[in-house]
Amino acid sequence: MAARAAGVEEEQALLERAAMQPPITAAASDSCDAGEDSWKIHDSYYWICSHVTYWVVPEPQPDPVLIIAAYRAHLESIGCEPDEPSFGMAADYWATMRVAGENAHGEPYTVDSLPDVFATCGEDRRRVSLRFGTAAGVKGDALLFAFGGEEVIEQTPFDRAALQANTTPLVVTLTVGTKYHKISRYEDDEPDEPASPLGCACYSGSTCDCPGG
Repeated sequence: MAARAAGVEEEQALLERAAMQPPITAAASDSCDAGEDSWKIHDSYYWICSHVTYWVVPEPQPDPVLIIAAYRAHLESIGCEPDEPSFGMAADYWATMRVAGENAHGEPYTVDSLPDVFATCGEDRRRVSLRFGTAAGVKGDALLFAFGGEEVIEQTPFDRAALQANTTPLVVTLTVGTKYHKISRYEDDEPDEPASPLGCACYSGSTCDCPGG
């Protein structure tokens, strides 16, 4: 659909601006989630569909604190608004726990343990998330399934060989997504395009529990 195609183009455009190096490898996930309407959770939608693009870029700088600062400055320079709490937390965690090499529970703490940071960009307030770590620590297929919905339309994994061949000390994984289709549960929550509950994104050969059948 047109909204999905436009969203993918916008994802690519933002990644090209946000990344400080060309990608080693890229991945993508396209999926739909069924909304829940129970005593505890009342989602405003029957189905919502999202596309997510991931880039892994090389990072020649071995010091995570300097990388975090460099990306904060770079994102500001392209007109994005870095989330200061997330950037500050990542820098503070590394400054505090890299010396001991473990967290407060005695578990090993490495650069791959750092929390994600993010920034909002452009008039549409599109969010870009960044994870700092090693090529060996990239989540790979697990990352796709962690973000994938109940109804998977398409998934393209990272090139594992490219990650293994990377020689830089660290890498940065950038993530940008688009919610391109929603079937609303309530009349006052307009869907992105006209559709009935029966119009959920179920494809030939797949199963789903669309409302109404």
